Amino acid sequence: MNKYLLSFFLLASLGATSIAHARPDTTPPTVDMSSLQLSKTIIKAGEETEFSLIAHDENSGLNGSNPELEIYSQNGYLEIQGPPGALRYDPGWGRYDSKSGRIIIRINPGKYAVPGVYKITKLKYVRDYAGNEIEPIDVSNLNFTFTVLTCDSSIDVTPPTVDTKSFHLSKTAIMAGEETEFSFLAYDENSGLNGSNPEETFSQNGHIEIQGPPGARSYSPNYGVYDQKSGRIVIRINPGKYAVPGIYKITKLRWVRDYAGNEIEPIDLTSFDLSFTLENP
Repeated sequence: MNKYLLSFFLLASLGATSIAHARPDTTPPTVDMSSLQLSKTIIKAGEETEFSLIAHDENSGLNGSNPELEIYSQNGYLEIQGPPGALRYDPGWGRYDSKSGRIIIRINPGKYAVPGVYKITKLKYVRDYAGNEIEPIDVSNLNFTFTVLTCDSSIDVTPPTVDTKSFHLSKTAIMAGEETEFSFLAYDENSGLNGSNPEETFSQNGHIEIQGPPGARSYSPNYGVYDQKSGRIVIRINPGKYAVPGIYKITKLRWVRDYAGNEIEPIDLTSFDLSFTLENP
């Protein structure tokens, strides 16, 4: 997916109103390593801490820095290593905070998390509006750790289940800049699906991989959310205004997660008819 920076200038002598020049942005953002912060180093299970940072992008801009482009508001992703016995835990996407100018990633391993020391090991990426991402940054030697104290003796280690018969794609043909939605049903009888409890902070759930047409960049949409009304996990798909036209196919359901951090094994979707056609306006 390519995005462009548009510069406009007035040609008064020619009587023209304006001419637009498109310049592709291929430069990834930069991260200010001295700005990395962890708000709390000790939390109870079910509570959260925040990891934040400052990044810069002088071209298309950091995802989330333009309030008019809300669909691209998520930014920042971490890898976290838990204590022995803990399942792999990824806190989900962060967001750009317009007040502080920082990218903030909320971390909450959940009410049923294994107690112990959790360590932030990698900043996987920061992204701009053109889809450029930083190279992953190893932060394992920077001592960003926090301790989770147990507040519930019951520990959930069972992943959710997905109803594969419930897969649904809302539109199979869209114009560039429009969106379609992939949704499905999933169940978790223990700690519950991420987002199923409106009082919990973790609403994001569901992540997919999409294969585009020849010439298209690799594209994975932002995380889905649990929809309280329908009981479905809904993932909004919008390859962008400048996406390569053609057929896009959903190839994998990478994960669905519960509040304890348990994830499903990735599900291969290539045998399902989950494709959509994208056309230029």
